[in-house]
Amino acid sequence: MVARNKLLGNYGWVQNTSNLRTIIRTLILVPDHGIRHLELRDKIKQQRIEAHDLPRRWEWDARCRIKAIHALGLVKLNRYIQGYELTGIGQKLKEYEASGLRGENVALTEEEKIILKDGLLTNPPVIRVLSLLNEAVGKPGLSKYDIGQRLGFVGDVGFTHKDPSIIAQLGRSFNNQEGDADKWARTILSWLVQIGWAIDAGERDFSGQKIKLYAATGEVATVLRYKAVRITRNVPAEMLCSNHHAFPKLIQKRRSLILQELGQDVCTIQKLIERLRAENINANEEICKFDILNLQNAGFSITYDGGYYKLTDRIELDSPAQVVVENDSLNTIESLIQTSVVKFDMVPPRLVDHLIRFGYDGEMGTEFEGIVAEYFRFLGFDTEYLGQGRGRVTDILAKYIDQTYARSYGLIIDAKATSGRYGFPASDKRKMKEYISLHGPQLMVERIPHHAFSFVSSKFVDDISPHLDEIERDTAIKGCAISVEALLVLGNKIGQGQIRITELYNKFASQGLFSVS
Repeated sequence: MVARNKLLGNYGWVQNTSNLRTIIRTLILVPDHGIRHLELRDKIKQQRIEAHDLPRRWEWDARCRIKAIHALGLVKLNRYIQGYELTGIGQKLKEYEASGLRGENVALTEEEKIILKDGLLTNPPVIRVLSLLNEAVGKPGLSKYDIGQRLGFVGDVGFTHKDPSIIAQLGRSFNNQEGDADKWARTILSWLVQIGWAIDAGERDFSGQKIKLYAATGEVATVLRYKAVRITRNVPAEMLCSNHHAFPKLIQKRRSLILQELGQDVCTIQKLIERLRAENINANEEICKFDILNLQNAGFSITYDGGYYKLTDRIELDSPAQVVVENDSLNTIESLIQTSVVKFDMVPPRLVDHLIRFGYDGEMGTEFEGIVAEYFRFLGFDTEYLGQGRGRVTDILAKYIDQTYARSYGLIIDAKATSGRYGFPASDKRKMKEYISLHGPQLMVERIPHHAFSFVSSKFVDDISPHLDEIERDTAIKGCAISVEALLVLGNKIGQGQIRITELYNKFASQGLFSVS
C-alpha cells in the first residue's frame, strides 16, 4: 500500500529527539526549494540506513525528527506541497553546516548555539519552560515532572502527567514512567541544557529514587525580557490541540481565532464570544477563559487588565486554508473538566483534569488512587500512597502533624473510581474496617491521636448514613464520604485562604458527606 503524502496531525510538541546534533543532521536533508513530507521521511530513513542505525520503529522516529526541526524554527510548513521549506534561521544554520559536517556526538559550536537559540525562541512551549525555570530562580531546581504538570493543554488526553512520588512509591523507574507532558518537558530541558540556558541543579529523592533537577542560567531572565519579545513565534494551528482530543479541528480553529483576536488589540471576553459565534463556533465565557488558560500554559503571553485581554507575543499563525469542523458538543466529562478548571482556579488545572477524568471512569481505579494521593499532598497533608499490590492496606494515608500532639490527625482513605454512584458494597466496608484496625495503631505510634476514614469517589448513592454508621459501630472510628467536587471546593478554599487543614478534622469525622461550603 502506497502511503499518502500529507502533513502530520500535530506540530510544536516533540519527544525523543533531544540531541540537537541529530536535529541539525535532519535539517541538512531539506533542500533549499523545499520538500514533500514523505520525501523527507524517506531521506531520514536512508540517512539512518547509511549510518547502520535504522530502528524498528523508524517511521515514528522520522516523525519525531521532522517535528523537531519544525519546533526549533528551522523549517515551516508548506501546505501547497504538503511538506516543508527552510526558514531564515534554518537557511542560516544549513549554510553554516556546509562549512564542515560534524559528527553525531561532536559538541555544538558557539555559532551553532547562537543560531539554535533564535530558533528555540520561535516555539511557545520552549518559552513556557524557560519562564517556569526563571520563576524558580533561587529555589530548588525543577524536574521534568514539575514542568510537565504545568505545560500544555488541560482537558486534552494528549497532555498527561504523572506524579513522581507515586511512581517511586510503586517501585517504578523514572526513565519509563512519564505522561506526555512530562516527555515534552524532558525533551525541551535537554535542548536548553545543550545551548546553555539550563544547568544541572542536583537531584531530589523520592523513596530512595533520585530524579534530576534543572535550573535556569543567569542569561535566561535577560533573554525572556528583551530577546524573546522581538522574535516571532511559529504557530501552526496543529500545535493548539492534540489529535487525541475528541474534536481536534474544532479546538484548533477556536484557539486560532482567539489568538487572532487577542493579537489585534485589547479584547474583552464578550468580543471573543462574538467573534467565535460569527464563525459558527459555540462559545461562552467559560469556554473562552478555559482556552486562554490553556494557551498561557502552552507558552503564549496573554495579559489581563481590568476585563481586557491582550496577546503580547508576535506570532505567525499558520492555519489550513479550508478547515471544516463539526460544531460538536464535548462529552459530559470533557465539559465538566472545562467548567471546573475555570471555576476552581486556585487548584492546578491538571489536578482538576485528572481528578475528574479518572474519578468518573470505573476503569481508571489505579490512576484515581494516585491522583487522590497527589491531591491530598497538594492540600498540605503528609501523604503515603499504599495501594496497588501491597496487600490488605488502604489506598492512601493522609496525615496532618501538628507541633501540638492533640491537634494531629490521620485519614485512612479508600479511593473508588466509578462512572455511576458509589454504593458501599459489603466487601469494601469490610476492607475499611480492616484498614482501620491495621493503620490505627500505626498512626498512634507516630503520635497521631485522631483518626478518620474517608471514601473518595465521583458521586455517592443518596443514603450513605447506614454504611458509615456500620463502620463506626464496629471500629469506634468516624469518617465521611468525599465527592470529587467537594475535594475541588476544599482545594479552592484552601488556596484562597478561607480555611486551613488544621480546622478540618471534625469535617472528616462528620459521618456524612464532606462539605466546607
